[in-house]
Amino acid sequence: TNGNDGATGPQGLTGNDGAQGLTGPQGPAGADGTNGTNGNDGATGPQGLTGNDGAQGPAGPQGATGLTGTTGPQGPAGNDGAIGAQGPQGVAGNDGEQGAQGIQGLPGTNGAVGATGSQGPAGADGQGGVTTAGADIAIAGTGTVADPYVISSRTYTIGLWPELGGYVFWVSADGKHGLVAETQDQGLSLWYIAQSLISNPSNHSLDGQKFRDWRLPTQHELNEIYLNKLAIGGFDNYYYWSSTESSSANAMCQYFYNGFQTNLTKVANYAVRAVRAF
Repeated sequence: TNGNDGATGPQGLTGNDGAQGLTGPQGPAGADGTNGTNGNDGATGPQGLTGNDGAQGPAGPQGATGLTGTTGPQGPAGNDGAIGAQGPQGVAGNDGEQGAQGIQGLPGTNGAVGATGSQGPAGADGQGGVTTAGADIAIAGTGTVADPYVISSRTYTIGLWPELGGYVFWVSADGKHGLVAETQDQGLSLWYIAQSLISNPSNHSLDGQKFRDWRLPTQHELNEIYLNKLAIGGFDNYYYWSSTESSSANAMCQYFYNGFQTNLTKVANYAVRAVRAF
């Protein structure tokens, strides 16, 4: 026979909710059981206590790293800094050494010789004079423009003598003989063609054109000209040729800035100043 229902027991305390565990895999379906016989209903037992919450499951794996964000816009440029004060001026350096003199340019082409003027009419014969006795006077020259008469009894001193073609820079002890320098340069040329410049009358002064015996001075004569260069004048160049050869390829030159003499190649262009003897 069915017994009487027992008294309902007291309700248990509610436990704390546990963290939800991971869902497990679904198991395979079990086989169907056989149908049992219908048993009698058993008596209802007392309600059991509520179980405690399950322990929290382990933390899940870390997620993948997110994408890098875009670069932000560039900030505005900062203000320029203040200009610093100017430093003191440095000490001036020493002057550099004077450079070597450059090679002079080639001489210009000589101008054409002018045509010879026509001969003037002969002058009237002069009246004969009274001849008186006197001392013998030696006369040199042919009486032409190229070789005028020179009275040898006349004496000369150092200085400008137009009738001798230029400046007398050396005289003999008796004053009757000496050396004359032209008062202008005859041009620039190689040593080999210096005499060609000297032989051209158009390269001479008006007084110098009266003579045809001009030549290059020797090394020693050129130095005497240098010692009188201020009085003679017209020296517009630095190096001047002499006729003195130091080798087949070189000849002596004089530097008219300081008087230094040296041998230089004959194919260089230097100044020419002619001399003549009387």
